[in-house]
Amino acid sequence: MNLKNDNLIDILRLFNRKERFFLVGEVLDNKKFTLGEDFKKILKVKIGIPIKGIIFSAMDYHLDWIDVSLRFWSGDISIGKKFINKEGQINKNQEDIDFIIAFKYENKYHIVLLEAKAETGWTNKQMDSKVKRFRTLFGEDGNKVMNVKPHFYLESPRDPKRINKNWPVWMTSNEKPNWIELKIPDNLLKVTRCDEKKTPSKLGKFCVVNKVKT
Repeated sequence: MNLKNDNLIDILRLFNRKERFFLVGEVLDNKKFTLGEDFKKILKVKIGIPIKGIIFSAMDYHLDWIDVSLRFWSGDISIGKKFINKEGQINKNQEDIDFIIAFKYENKYHIVLLEAKAETGWTNKQMDSKVKRFRTLFGEDGNKVMNVKPHFYLESPRDPKRINKNWPVWMTSNEKPNWIELKIPDNLLKVTRCDEKKTPSKLGKFCVVNKVKT
């Protein structure tokens, strides 16, 4: 089977084996992971084009799957035939993107990558490996794959501050990571293990409940 001439969106969908995707879709009666209209409007403002037509979206999507989908679509590989694992990246780890959206607009595929944090922040160590992989996949300016345009956004309650600026230009704006606000309720609670003085401690014999700081 050769997928050279197939739709990139279809190929991305075929590699999506994450059980959480199917569970959430089944439980919420949204098996296609249909995007909300409000979020479509947010994305339209961010990337400057309407999000419409056939849309693929999924959560916890492995970076390997993006890599191999692009190779299938370009005709470099086909089912059942071995291929060179360039730089040993495929199956090196289980890195994924929190949410992926793919659609076609004016003969170009757009792949939107969302990485989210609700409470804790990002670290450079955590992001450097993914940024390196994104640079390999899409290039420094995002034009490495013909007719494919990548977009990347960090999504969190607050604009991230402590992140390196040496990312590919398509992942940044004004030398800062592209960002979308993630709205979190302000009345959430958390439980923390602590000592007698309520100081967080993994070995503490007590616990304390506090409000979450967003």
